[in-house]
Amino acid sequence: VSDIVLVKDRDGNTYIPSIGVNTIGNMNPGQGYQVKMLNARTLTYPANTSLAATVAAVGQQMHENKTDTVPTWYYTNTGINHTIVVPLAANPTINGTPISSGDYIGVFYDSSGTLACAGYQQWNGTSNIAVSAFGDDPLTTNKDGLSAGELFKWKIYRSSDQQVFVASGTYVPPGGIVTDTSRYRTNGISQLQSL
Repeated sequence: VSDIVLVKDRDGNTYIPSIGVNTIGNMNPGQGYQVKMLNARTLTYPANTSLAATVAAVGQQMHENKTDTVPTWYYTNTGINHTIVVPLAANPTINGTPISSGDYIGVFYDSSGTLACAGYQQWNGTSNIAVSAFGDDPLTTNKDGLSAGELFKWKIYRSSDQQVFVASGTYVPPGGIVTDTSRYRTNGISQLQSL
């Protein structure tokens, strides 16, 4: 664990042990992960003792987990993303008032003059979170994510009244696990200082 910088799954969920972020939960047999390490290590994964989940079971679980409090932001999982850490110390606010547990933080990009969502995460107010910002898939004709070097744009969704607010962020300079600041790079890692 001390050599793990970041683990990502296919959906952009992350495990960053140095800052206490774990949106992956447990690793699942049959699912792929990207791992960024400080030093080379050998991963010993125990033999699979249970059957992998079926597509139908996964689809049913996703349906059961949906709630009406989620913003109507839609993003495309293009398979490539940039991780942006939002620590508790970033103290996200709306007009100077801290956001509440259950509110959402979303990262956006310009798609033909319209802001489109690249990813979002729910704020719990008790731990650091990480937002995956999905990049543009060059194999599609439409822009469906951030382009290399594109500036992150932010919105906050207040669940209590379903209002959306435009936000701006300041960033921690590169160092430690942080490789980037306010611009998209595939597999980059940024950290907000304030939002």
